[in-house]
Amino acid sequence: MFKDLEGDVALITTKGGISKVVPIAVRTTGEVYLRIGTNAYIRAYENGQTSQPGTSLRELHTEVALFKDAFGRLTTEAARGTALSTAAFTKLLFGKD
Repeated sequence: MFKDLEGDVALITTKGGISKVVPIAVRTTGEVYLRIGTNAYIRAYENGQTSQPGTSLRELHTEVALFKDAFGRLTTEAARGTALSTAAFTKLLFGKD
């Protein structure tokens, strides 16, 4: 089950170079996903990649604390991962170093 985080959005870029703003969603397990359509979600990774080939995560706008698991997948659960470094978090949130 997925739940959109109210007001939290991400900027993604697709294969064709098209950028779009999409809602951020989480599963009950704390895994962070991006909603790309009705009942269509892709996984978000700490390095800006996603589970959908050719689609990358450019910016993430949220006030939720984010962590990464051993595979670099974003999560909201501290017990499931380690905290993002300040530099990684700033780059992910604002799209800059």
